[in-house]
Amino acid sequence: MAKNRFIIPSIILVLFLISTVCAINSKKHGGKIYTREGSALIINEGVKEISEFNFNFSHKEAIKSVVLPDSMERIGYLAFQGFSGLTSITIPEGVTSIDEQAFYDCHNLSSVQLPSTLRSIGEGAFFRCEKLNSITIPDSVISIDASAFSSTQINQLVVYDNGQKC
Repeated sequence: MAKNRFIIPSIILVLFLISTVCAINSKKHGGKIYTREGSALIINEGVKEISEFNFNFSHKEAIKSVVLPDSMERIGYLAFQGFSGLTSITIPEGVTSIDEQAFYDCHNLSSVQLPSTLRSIGEGAFFRCEKLNSITIPDSVISIDASAFSSTQINQLVVYDNGQKC
């Protein structure tokens, strides 16, 4: 019983902190962290992190391209889940983490450029990216979680260690 008294307030605190970070990012851009131009989604400069809570619109599958700002540091949990029209993405320098299931169900994603600043790739980060068949992992990556590339067509995984192709 005593444990339960602390679990609910802890969950409320975590949700409050997440909504505060989203609100701070949002206020920097007149209430929006992104703009849509046709089939392109452009994340506004100054945004450091995105997650599943940032894209509450229908027809995510209509997005064909995403432009991430140089300010981006983290691609959070389920950030681009269901963006099945997305075919390629270049993740900018400065991003250090791609979290769990960040690109889950991006069925048409076939090209991903990872930055030299990337440190970790979360569990199922590219799960069900069925057209992804090759990716180069920079030597800055120290952690690739389980099933990061499950249900992809990866037949070539290029990994670097101290600047040398492994």
